[in-house]
Amino acid sequence: MKIEIKSWWTGAVVFEVEADSIRAALEIAVGRGANLGGADLGDANLGGADLGGARLETGETFAQYVESVVPALCTAGGRTLEEVAAAWDCHSWDNCPMRVAFNGAASPDDDCVPPLLRPRVHQFLRLFDAKLLPNPLGEKAAPACPATPGQ
Repeated sequence: MKIEIKSWWTGAVVFEVEADSIRAALEIAVGRGANLGGADLGDANLGGADLGGARLETGETFAQYVESVVPALCTAGGRTLEEVAAAWDCHSWDNCPMRVAFNGAASPDDDCVPPLLRPRVHQFLRLFDAKLLPNPLGEKAAPACPATPGQ
Protein backbone atom coordinates (compact mmCIF):
# COMPACT_ATOMS: atom_id res chain seq x y z
CA MET A 1 0.00 0.00 0.00
CA LYS A 2 1.05 3.60 -0.53
CA ILE A 3 2.01 5.27 2.75
CA GLU A 4 2.44 9.02 3.06
CA ILE A 5 4.22 10.77 5.91
CA LYS A 6 3.02 14.35 6.14
CA SER A 7 4.37 17.53 7.68
CA TRP A 8 2.92 18.33 11.07
CA TRP A 9 2.89 22.05 10.21
CA THR A 10 1.73 22.17 6.59
CA GLY A 11 0.15 18.82 5.88
CA ALA A 12 2.40 18.47 2.83
CA VAL A 13 3.73 15.00 2.05
CA VAL A 14 7.38 14.79 3.16
CA PHE A 15 7.88 11.11 2.26
CA GLU A 16 5.87 8.47 0.48
CA VAL A 17 6.57 4.86 -0.32
CA GLU A 18 4.91 1.55 -1.13
CA ALA A 19 5.15 -0.53 2.05
CA ASP A 20 3.24 -3.15 4.00
CA SER A 21 3.03 -1.09 7.19
CA ILE A 22 3.81 2.30 8.70
CA ARG A 23 6.71 0.68 10.50
CA ALA A 24 8.15 -0.59 7.20
CA ALA A 25 7.64 2.84 5.61
CA LEU A 26 9.44 4.52 8.50
CA GLU A 27 12.33 2.04 8.30
CA ILE A 28 12.63 2.75 4.57
CA ALA A 29 12.51 6.52 5.18
CA VAL A 30 15.23 6.35 7.83
CA GLY A 31 17.34 4.06 5.66
CA ARG A 32 17.11 6.49 2.75
CA GLY A 33 18.00 9.48 4.91
CA ALA A 34 14.61 11.12 4.38
CA ASN A 35 14.18 14.48 6.04
CA LEU A 36 11.39 13.76 8.52
CA GLY A 37 11.80 17.04 10.37
CA GLY A 38 8.32 18.15 11.36
CA ALA A 39 6.77 14.85 10.24
CA ASP A 40 3.41 14.13 11.84
CA LEU A 41 3.95 10.74 13.48
CA GLY A 42 1.68 11.53 16.41
CA ASP A 43 -1.05 9.10 15.36
CA ALA A 44 1.34 6.48 14.05
CA ASN A 45 0.96 3.27 16.01
CA LEU A 46 4.32 1.70 15.42
CA GLY A 47 3.52 -1.14 17.78
CA GLY A 48 6.92 -1.04 19.45
CA ALA A 49 8.67 -0.63 16.12
CA ASP A 50 12.29 -1.62 16.37
CA LEU A 51 14.29 0.51 13.96
CA GLY A 52 17.51 -0.90 15.39
CA GLY A 53 18.32 -2.94 12.29
CA ALA A 54 17.49 -0.20 9.79
CA ARG A 55 20.66 0.87 8.02
CA LEU A 56 21.26 4.62 7.79
CA GLU A 57 22.73 6.38 4.78
CA THR A 58 26.04 6.64 6.66
CA GLY A 59 26.34 2.86 6.88
CA GLU A 60 25.65 2.07 10.52
CA THR A 61 22.44 0.58 11.81
CA PHE A 62 19.99 2.77 13.65
CA ALA A 63 20.89 0.93 16.88
CA GLN A 64 24.59 1.64 16.34
CA TYR A 65 23.78 5.26 15.61
CA VAL A 66 21.81 5.67 18.84
CA GLU A 67 24.35 3.79 20.94
CA SER A 68 27.61 5.20 19.56
CA VAL A 69 27.17 8.15 17.23
CA VAL A 70 24.64 10.18 19.24
CA PRO A 71 26.71 10.33 22.47
CA ALA A 72 29.90 11.09 20.51
CA LEU A 73 28.21 13.84 18.51
CA CYS A 74 26.59 15.33 21.60
CA THR A 75 29.96 15.66 23.34
CA ALA A 76 32.06 16.61 20.29
CA GLY A 77 31.78 20.33 21.09
CA GLY A 78 33.12 19.92 24.62
CA ARG A 79 29.80 19.85 26.48
CA THR A 80 28.82 17.00 28.76
CA LEU A 81 26.16 14.52 27.76
CA GLU A 82 24.10 15.73 30.72
CA GLU A 83 24.17 19.34 29.44
CA VAL A 84 23.10 18.34 25.95
CA ALA A 85 20.50 15.81 27.10
CA ALA A 86 18.83 18.50 29.21
CA ALA A 87 17.65 20.08 25.92
CA TRP A 88 16.27 16.82 24.51
CA ASP A 89 12.63 17.87 24.53
CA CYS A 90 13.41 21.13 22.74
CA HIS A 91 12.59 21.17 19.05
CA SER A 92 13.61 24.70 18.18
CA TRP A 93 17.10 25.67 17.05
CA ASP A 94 17.18 28.26 19.86
CA ASN A 95 17.82 25.50 22.40
CA CYS A 96 18.27 22.38 20.28
CA PRO A 97 20.61 19.72 21.68
CA MET A 98 23.01 20.30 18.75
CA ARG A 99 23.09 24.02 19.43
CA VAL A 100 23.84 23.26 23.07
CA ALA A 101 26.45 20.67 22.04
CA PHE A 102 28.25 23.16 19.84
CA ASN A 103 28.19 26.08 22.27
CA GLY A 104 25.43 28.22 20.81
CA ALA A 105 26.14 27.73 17.11
CA ALA A 106 23.98 30.06 15.01
CA SER A 107 23.10 27.20 12.64
CA PRO A 108 24.18 23.63 11.86
CA ASP A 109 26.63 25.13 9.36
CA ASP A 110 28.13 27.67 11.77
CA ASP A 111 31.91 27.77 12.23
CA CYS A 112 31.35 26.43 15.78
CA VAL A 113 30.49 23.09 14.15
CA PRO A 114 33.56 21.41 12.63
CA PRO A 115 33.08 20.91 8.86
CA LEU A 116 33.56 17.16 9.19
CA LEU A 117 30.66 16.95 11.65
CA ARG A 118 28.16 19.17 9.80
CA PRO A 119 26.64 16.30 7.78
CA ARG A 120 26.25 14.35 11.05
CA VAL A 121 24.55 17.33 12.71
CA HIS A 122 22.09 17.54 9.81
CA GLN A 123 21.49 13.79 10.05
CA PHE A 124 20.88 14.13 13.80
CA LEU A 125 18.41 16.96 13.20
CA ARG A 126 16.39 14.90 10.70
CA LEU A 127 16.11 11.98 13.12
CA PHE A 128 15.65 14.16 16.20
CA ASP A 129 12.92 16.33 14.68
CA ALA A 130 11.09 13.18 13.61
CA LYS A 131 11.23 12.22 17.33
CA LEU A 132 13.07 9.00 16.60
CA LEU A 133 16.01 9.53 18.96
CA PRO A 134 15.68 8.56 22.60
CA ASN A 135 17.29 10.79 25.18
CA PRO A 136 20.73 9.27 25.84
CA LEU A 137 20.13 9.65 29.58
CA GLY A 138 16.62 8.19 29.49
CA GLU A 139 14.53 9.11 32.51
CA LYS A 140 17.30 11.27 33.99
CA ALA A 141 16.70 14.08 31.50
CA ALA A 142 15.56 17.52 32.63
CA PRO A 143 11.90 18.19 31.83
CA ALA A 144 12.33 21.79 30.67
CA CYS A 145 14.32 23.27 27.81
CA PRO A 146 17.39 25.14 29.09
CA ALA A 147 18.64 28.47 27.82
CA THR A 148 21.14 28.30 25.02
CA PRO A 149 24.81 28.67 26.02
CA GLY A 150 25.99 32.23 25.77
CA GLN A 151 22.53 33.77 26.19
